Parts: sequence; C-alpha cells; structure tokens
Amino acid sequence: MCIRDSYHRVLGNHMSKLLREHIEAFRSIEKDLGYTIEEGLKKVRTSRDFDTYFTSYVCKYHTAFNYYRKASSVLRIDDIRTPILFISAMDDPVIKYYSKHP
Repeated sequence: MCIRDSYHRVLGNHMSKLLREHIEAFRSIEKDLGYTIEEGLKKVRTSRDFDTYFTSYVCKYHTAFNYYRKASSVLRIDDIRTPILFISAMDDPVIKYYSKHP
C-alpha cells in the first residue's frame, strides 16, 4: 500500500467521524441519497468512498467522478492573472507530482 492509499483511508475515516458527530444536521439529505446516512457510512473506507456516497450528492454532482472533474481548480488555473508559484512535495499523498520542468 502506498502513502496515498493510507492518506485516503485516514481522510475517509476522519470525514466519516465528523459526519457521525453531526449526523442530525444532515438527515435532510437522506431523501436525495436514497439510503440512510448510516448505510452510506458502512460503505466508506476512503475519501473517494465518502465523496461517492455523500459529497457528490450534497454538492449536486451526483458522482464522485463529476465532482472531481467539475470542482477541480485545474479548470480555473488559466484564469489566474497574477503570477503564482505552486509548490508541492514529490511524495505528497494528495497532489500527484508533476513538473513542467525536468
């Protein structure tokens, strides 16, 4: 298992814990989900699972794939007019390493 997998498991567990702590505030989304929050939480193992069962529906994207594609900052990078420097580690568990310069 790579560090990224571990990160997504930890993040999924943390997000699930937060949802459990505030579950009553989210009861109204169950009608849109088509399942209870508890049923969805039983299926969550990673942050992607959490986004599949909860985030994508709450944000009206309907699938995690659509959520990642349409909410991504990559769609807005070309609109940045102020010079900007992005720095990330080669082993960052969230952002895949990529460089335009060798």
